[in-house]
Amino acid sequence: MNKLVLLLILFGCATPDERPVPENGEALLSEFDVAQEEKDRFSIAEIQPTPAPSLEPRAKVATSVKKPTPKISKSKPAKPKPVVGRTWPEDYPEIYKEFEIPAQKTWNEFKPLIRVGESISFDISYLGIKAGTINFKVLENGMRGSDLVHHFKATLSSADYYKYIYKLDDYVESFVMAESFLPLKYTLIQRESGQSVDELQLFDHDKLQNKQWFKKIKDGKTRKDDKTGFTPPLFLDPLSLLAFFRGLPLDDGDEYFVPIIVRSKVLKVTATVLGRETVSVMGKDRQAVKMSVYVDPTEDGKKPTTMNLWYSDAPSRELLRFNAELKFGSVEGEWVQ
Repeated sequence: MNKLVLLLILFGCATPDERPVPENGEALLSEFDVAQEEKDRFSIAEIQPTPAPSLEPRAKVATSVKKPTPKISKSKPAKPKPVVGRTWPEDYPEIYKEFEIPAQKTWNEFKPLIRVGESISFDISYLGIKAGTINFKVLENGMRGSDLVHHFKATLSSADYYKYIYKLDDYVESFVMAESFLPLKYTLIQRESGQSVDELQLFDHDKLQNKQWFKKIKDGKTRKDDKTGFTPPLFLDPLSLLAFFRGLPLDDGDEYFVPIIVRSKVLKVTATVLGRETVSVMGKDRQAVKMSVYVDPTEDGKKPTTMNLWYSDAPSRELLRFNAELKFGSVEGEWVQ
């Protein structure tokens, strides 16, 4: 599981890798051996810039006060419909078929909360020591033909003093179709001490298929792992999952099932709303919704991971805090200015 997936961070000691960083995730379409037809199908045209969102996107603003209008997606609630009498691809995994009904129940509860222009940063602590910063952004919506596409991005960088131990300069991008809130394209670029990674995934929902291009350079050796695999009927990538949770009711006791895909591997995510509690963030007590997230690999022999997320109980539903116990120690993140 990579650094920007479900707590997004694992550290170690090595020497710097100064391989150039592609301009953006879109550049990977050209860097990898992607057919021109697929480049055309998965290229996104950005919509004109819009104003930054307000802190409370669902609150009414008095008409007597002139303020910039926040850009909040007006897309309809995502309601992907189960296919009756579906014909499954040959050799399609039986376990993926079982995911459709519980996942559909979750999608039926989802109402998009997209705040274009939003940027939220988190200090990341590893074993109690501040090690870096993660920044989540909601970028301009785009168009893929006539389809509206949401665009999310997260960057991870080492704290200045931590760079002497381990240097990180990573980012991921997720492009999600607004109508169904299903991922269209996912890119990951990592530039770290001792290794560099480029990854591109394209999702074909008609064929229930995922195509992955992967390149890793470590210790002067290059490893490529290009593959094609199946996807569940409904799923997310790890970055869009954090935005997806914001659009759920998050009532106490709710349980949500969401398959996610990480490097062509399918993981089962079960999120449970534990209740409301007060947390201190940026020196202020805030009411929060606490969620427990259980991530279970579908591969034999792989151990599950559990983490906690705290979302604001305000209508804006910002992610306030998260923590997890990973293989190499505890990781925590807290919202900062």
